[in-house]
Amino acid sequence: MEEQNQGGQNNTLGNSTNQNVEPSRDLQENKIDINNFQDPELNPLRTYQYDVKEAIEGKNITLSQMMMSEKQKQRDNFQEKEEIFKKQKPQISFERIFIYFISIILFVISGLIIYITQDYVRSNIIASPDDPNSWAYSNIIDSDKNLKIDTAGESANSISQKIQNVISSIEMQKGEIVEIILSKNTIVEDNEVKSRLSGSDFFTILGKDKDHPLVRSLEDDFVIGVHKNQFSSPFLIFQSNDINQTYSELIRWEGSMLNDLNKIFYRTIGNPLEYSSTSFVDIIISNKDVRVLRNDQNQVVLFYSIIDNENIIITDNEETFDLLLSKINLTKLIQ
Repeated sequence: MEEQNQGGQNNTLGNSTNQNVEPSRDLQENKIDINNFQDPELNPLRTYQYDVKEAIEGKNITLSQMMMSEKQKQRDNFQEKEEIFKKQKPQISFERIFIYFISIILFVISGLIIYITQDYVRSNIIASPDDPNSWAYSNIIDSDKNLKIDTAGESANSISQKIQNVISSIEMQKGEIVEIILSKNTIVEDNEVKSRLSGSDFFTILGKDKDHPLVRSLEDDFVIGVHKNQFSSPFLIFQSNDINQTYSELIRWEGSMLNDLNKIFYRTIGNPLEYSSTSFVDIIISNKDVRVLRNDQNQVVLFYSIIDNENIIITDNEETFDLLLSKINLTKLIQ
């Protein structure tokens, strides 16, 4: 019985499957055409063409009128931006014009000062070749005064004593520099003329041979002079033709420098035999490396410095050293 009932159910399902299902009348009446569907509650997709069409139809205007209106808006926007730019553009104020004017005046004045200074130095410091005393001038520094010592026919010891006497007795105003010009007689075209002692001549007075490595490393032009500060401070300025050679030879010279320069720097050196040490040490003066000799009371009695690739200063006073630095720099600037 159960098998028969199951068979009957299967037949019923099979028959219902094979039959075509007819949609109800309500569905047929409400059938929707998907291709032409349009929801009345939804607005159509807005495009530029749609907006133009809507504006023309709704406001009853022509396309040409609409284009003219658009151009007018563009012109209005351009004028508005131009006004904003003019307002933001920085205005040249009276204060700025005044500053520019003052800057130009200062620039012109500075140029005139430099020109006048150079002209003065050229005419008063740098000797003219036509000057009969041009042999007496130095191209290393300018001095306030100069004093000549004739060394012709004099011994080295006699010349050293004359230099010492001049340094101790010369009358000077504070701040002045006096150059001591050591002259000799030279034969030029069968004529005897005056000329300056060269650097090698000076070291001969100090007892060094002209072929000494230190002497050969130096130029002929040199300066010996006195600067008046609290005391009368002597100084020497040499110029090197091989600064590395000069430096190494100056280090070697330190062992005998005290004795060799005693006649010139006698005020500070005193008696060389009283020194327990003649060792120089490194210090900084006016931003320059300086080799300093001190006595047993730790007082500076002598120092020297290679201030650039050419010039060497030897003196015993810091104020003198500063002044010589400025004068050498000025001379280099003019030349």
